[in-house]
Amino acid sequence: MENAIHNIAVISFPRTCSKTLTKFLAEKYNKIPAYGVLHKPEYLGKNEYNIREVVFGQKHILHGHWHSLDKLDLDVYDFIKENYTIVSSHRDRRLVYQSLAKIIGQTDINSIFERLLLETEAEKCKWNVLEHYTIEGDEIYTVQRPDPKSIR
Repeated sequence: MENAIHNIAVISFPRTCSKTLTKFLAEKYNKIPAYGVLHKPEYLGKNEYNIREVVFGQKHILHGHWHSLDKLDLDVYDFIKENYTIVSSHRDRRLVYQSLAKIIGQTDINSIFERLLLETEAEKCKWNVLEHYTIEGDEIYTVQRPDPKSIR
């Protein structure tokens, strides 16, 4: 795994400040942040990256969400698993829920939130997450064990 410390993919639950973490790591390792490159958005934004070019080029800090990783081509999925260090961001569950509700603006936020949680847990257990981070204001902290009230 060449240059593994710099081949980083930030994979998290939506609305956990994962873009902030991606930017922080991109600046730290002098890489280009690829916000949402691994994500297939349902509600906000779009993915206009050439995913294969970004992932195989290894010049970016990748960003995506657990619940949509299974939509990636298998060779891309496997390459990330074998050649990237995986990190995740965590945020208080209540704040994540409020943020999602504001964006989605639907009355069925409970069912969407629960679906995302189930899909996240089903995917996350297949990966080795090296580091967990939490972001409070302008501060980014590495945490050994995420707070049980946080979303990851």
